Amino acid sequence: VVADGPDLGAECIRNEENYLSAEHVHLEHTLRCLEQNRASHATSCELSWHARLGCLRLIASEAKEAHRSEMQELQQRQKSSRQAIAAHEERWPRMEIAQTELRHQSLEN
Repeated sequence: VVADGPDLGAECIRNEENYLSAEHVHLEHTLRCLEQNRASHATSCELSWHARLGCLRLIASEAKEAHRSEMQELQQRQKSSRQAIAAHEERWPRMEIAQTELRHQSLEN
């Protein structure tokens, strides 16, 4: 019985070493999975951020285009208004001359 004692102790140590080795492999695998998940999540977050940034750029571009169109329309209205004012101012002296002539003619008659 005494001879079996050291063999059982050695077997127990081997079993413990095997268990610890398997646990070590399992923990390394778990760590790699966590690192991959973290990298995957970081990539996912980065892609999501780029997508949001792209949307914001598109919205800004559309807003800029709308503003540019509005400014062009306002400039066209200003130009039309200036032309109408200039045409009116050009006619105004002629109308005053015509009115003055009509007054003179009515006074003469």
